[in-house]
Amino acid sequence: MKAYRINGLKGLELGESPGRPSFLTEEQEDQVRKLLVDRRPSDVGFPSEMNRTAPLLQDWIQREFNVTYSERGTRKLLRLLGFSFTKPTYTLALADSEKQEQFKQAFETVKKIDSARN
Repeated sequence: MKAYRINGLKGLELGESPGRPSFLTEEQEDQVRKLLVDRRPSDVGFPSEMNRTAPLLQDWIQREFNVTYSERGTRKLLRLLGFSFTKPTYTLALADSEKQEQFKQAFETVKKIDSARN
């Protein structure tokens, strides 16, 4: 109300909320962005079978910049850098595609039978 009385509608315009400064500099954030786009975990010293995970990025940031992030903070950093975070899914490297196709067909048959009963 006071801002409106003093400055009219102009006084009601929202400004930038300063918030807490980032733990990383802009250059460090650019390095994180480039790491995620251009490199694999094995390129930066992690085992080759590892997926990109928030804790993995958290460890890399700690190692490279000596900055500690929580896992939740790491996921927030990913969002702020324009990335989306999803939990990794698992795939069976040695799965038999023919058996998978047979299972899918059998499952569809079971679904049809079940829906006919209801």
